[in-house]
Amino acid sequence: MQFKKYLFFTTFFGSLLFTVFLAQCPNYYAWQNKPANYFYSGQASWFDPWDVNVYVAAIKWGQTGQLLLKNLYTTQTYSNILFYPVYTVVGLAFASVNPFLLFQVLSAVCGVLLFVGIYLFAWIFIKDRWLALLATVLTALGGGLGWLFFPNIPSADLLITSFTFQSAWQRPHEAIGMMWYFCSLYLFYYYFSTKKIIYSFLSLACLLVLVVFYPYYLATYGLILGSFLYLHKDTAKNIYDFSLLGLNIILTLFITVFYFDYLVSGGFAGVAGQTLSRPPLVSLFLGYGLFMPIVIYQLTRWKTILPDRRFLLIWVFVSLSLSFLPIGITRFYLRGLFLPLSILVVFALKELKINSPVKLSLAIVVILFLSLPSSLYIFYRRVKETRTINPWYYQPRAADEMFDYLQMTNKDGVLAGYTLGNYLPAHTGKSVYFGHLIQTPQATEKLYNLEIFYQGKLQKKEALQFLRYNKINFVVYGHEEKQWGKLKYPFLHQVFSSKEIVLYEVVGK
Repeated sequence: MQFKKYLFFTTFFGSLLFTVFLAQCPNYYAWQNKPANYFYSGQASWFDPWDVNVYVAAIKWGQTGQLLLKNLYTTQTYSNILFYPVYTVVGLAFASVNPFLLFQVLSAVCGVLLFVGIYLFAWIFIKDRWLALLATVLTALGGGLGWLFFPNIPSADLLITSFTFQSAWQRPHEAIGMMWYFCSLYLFYYYFSTKKIIYSFLSLACLLVLVVFYPYYLATYGLILGSFLYLHKDTAKNIYDFSLLGLNIILTLFITVFYFDYLVSGGFAGVAGQTLSRPPLVSLFLGYGLFMPIVIYQLTRWKTILPDRRFLLIWVFVSLSLSFLPIGITRFYLRGLFLPLSILVVFALKELKINSPVKLSLAIVVILFLSLPSSLYIFYRRVKETRTINPWYYQPRAADEMFDYLQMTNKDGVLAGYTLGNYLPAHTGKSVYFGHLIQTPQATEKLYNLEIFYQGKLQKKEALQFLRYNKINFVVYGHEEKQWGKLKYPFLHQVFSSKEIVLYEVVGK
């Protein structure tokens, strides 16, 4: 008995460490293998490195002693608001630590918490510690069949942020937000099972906290639980249960509407109303791999399965259905779906355990062999990129020296192209005119204005008015900016110069 416990805990912690290793090792490896005359950016991300700079910028802002976040990706004046509080709080607590190091450590810590949380969630449904661990590993590292066809055929598990759990291990707020989401769903489901109203209120509490992280999950919360109540044959017309669910939704909807308006007041309108492309069906099919056929098999047995499986099936198909709506945020509804998918797969395996232990072992090997390579492929590609001069891994050393110069000045407001504009808030704490397609308000218009400035299409007076109106005190002229043209404005005074980058200060009136 003691040996079995030791074996389980060893396997559990080994799986946990392996998951964290896959997420964090490429960051360390990229730091250790930076090319000569380049500096390491602080991250080696596969998904959306420009977003990681946004999160680190929030930590950097918190290190100035601020809890409420200022949008550093615009030079316009907006109110500071409660946004990305996980990062500003960490910045407040560790004001003298490198913000990129803080971000990576926080990612590892939140990854550990998420892994444990997934295991507990899986165990609640499966009631078998080894199979719950299997579901946890499939959730944490599972993917589809994209590794077999990428890059010839695009696959959602390798291309879409948050489709699998890969980005959750590298983004602390995503790990925390997903835990609140899972808790809000399960606690109301548990209320339904026990009829103890306290769990409905706890579900509401989790849902209200979730608004700060992912307010759009109110839709899945309402549809998943509402569908479950309606389709459950014993309580389809239970007005009391529907009333409690409706109360939770209405209260949260009120807070959500207020919070969206609050985001706009802070200059985060792009975040509140972002538009993202929807993955094609082929991409989804490859992204889920073996998971979806097994789940569809479970669906064919709807009349004979227990309520817990029905709840998970409803979760899966409601989320998939919402992802096809013609609105910009729909692909976010696919986030976290590998958790119910993995538990449903393990439920199918649990039947094999009863009927044929040999077939169970073979099925586990096949599923792991086909689903884990996506995570391993991403790990491989992240490490492989260290052999190139990937601009999101490495920048010329001169850029780091320019960042140091800007950190020492009290003036704010920098104009730069997309790449350096994205880096600047995270490395200097300075505001930029343009640096992110979502975080920067009116980003398309800002990019156009930026281009015509660098192309020299503005008259001297127009250019100076443009800079003064937008509170820009510095202009960066690096590799990306040089592609637009040569700067000839007389009011630009050179304050930093290298072969790769020149920094100008705006002088004159």
